[in-house]
Amino acid sequence: MRASTAFKRILRFPDVQVSEVVVGDEEVVIKIRLKARRPRCGTCATPGAVYDHRHRRWRHLDALGHKVYLEADLARVTCKSCGGVRTQEVPFAEVGGRYTAAFASFVVWSVRVMDKSAASRAWRISWSAVDGIVARAVDAPGPPQALRAIGVDERSWGRGKALTVVVDHDSGAVIWAAEGTTKDTFLAFFDWIGPEVAKGIRLVSMDMARAYIAAVRARVPQARICFDPFHVVRIVNRALDTMRRGLAQVIGVDRARRLRRVLLSSPRKLRPEEKDQLAALAEQRRIVFDAWRLKEELADLYRLVAPEAARDYLDAWITKARASRITVMVHAAGVLARHAEGIVAAVEENLSNSRLEGFNNKIALINRRGYGHRNLEAFLKVIYLCCGGTAAPASPWEIAGA
Repeated sequence: MRASTAFKRILRFPDVQVSEVVVGDEEVVIKIRLKARRPRCGTCATPGAVYDHRHRRWRHLDALGHKVYLEADLARVTCKSCGGVRTQEVPFAEVGGRYTAAFASFVVWSVRVMDKSAASRAWRISWSAVDGIVARAVDAPGPPQALRAIGVDERSWGRGKALTVVVDHDSGAVIWAAEGTTKDTFLAFFDWIGPEVAKGIRLVSMDMARAYIAAVRARVPQARICFDPFHVVRIVNRALDTMRRGLAQVIGVDRARRLRRVLLSSPRKLRPEEKDQLAALAEQRRIVFDAWRLKEELADLYRLVAPEAARDYLDAWITKARASRITVMVHAAGVLARHAEGIVAAVEENLSNSRLEGFNNKIALINRRGYGHRNLEAFLKVIYLCCGGTAAPASPWEIAGA
């Protein structure tokens, strides 16, 4: 079998004829011809008259350790629809691209699981080439047609820089992200989806950031705000940790440091010796133990209390915390009282930012893998690629010639 015939069968590109194969020390060059009698415009696929020809070269998948390139003389056609001269379309690559669709797809799949520097080494292309392939292959998601429940949170992505990230709870995907954490940043999201889609939003999960609350009340007043349980319990955890640090002057810094896990962890996760420390607190530091018990009783709002009883339970907890006269707990009770409606809503609707927290960890990993990102647009493209904000690319093995 001739080499040109073998490579034609391997490539499996429609309407492509292999005319010559040149094997070098480090690369294989496959020279091809397109069989189309009337070349079509690469932009709109309309047949057009040949204007001239230009030589083109594309990188394809490696073979036996060799880089593989395709070369062809492409026609430039006069396109009446586009109103100018356009390069003819090819069945294996984007117009103007320097890589075949199969090669680009493998690079994009690599970026889903490794940083761009590692992908560039694996495929023997430059870091900027990887960035360009991802930018061409991944589109930012368009405005959704409908939304019912969303979650919003912030995510740091560099020194002094943060993103606002929005997730669709129904699809489980990141649908929007932008730099900044202000009210105006979140308002830009509502401008992006438009007033008709905004009218359909019924639930919004978030932390207690004033900027996000103000944006929701301004644009989707019909939506029920649900404060994330983790952030609610964290308010009481921080109050309890303030008491623990205060003990350092009495029991010593080392002992106070060892108490941190005892006081902030769930009792179910404590080791036997840590449970003994907790029992000792009940006898020797009763006020600290009472504060710990208040913390656990608040956590029971999410663990044990039925949704229909959430409001009464929270009101009773706030009353008890204020009656304890423990300064930090009285302050925490005041904060929770001001946000009681959203706390109860989260329990009744069974809604949290847990999915967002998972995406935040993934975004942090993406940023860490890339050792930071100077280009925000490129960073957002990878977020959409890895967090479901855009359609997953086709499997490289589904693409002709792969």
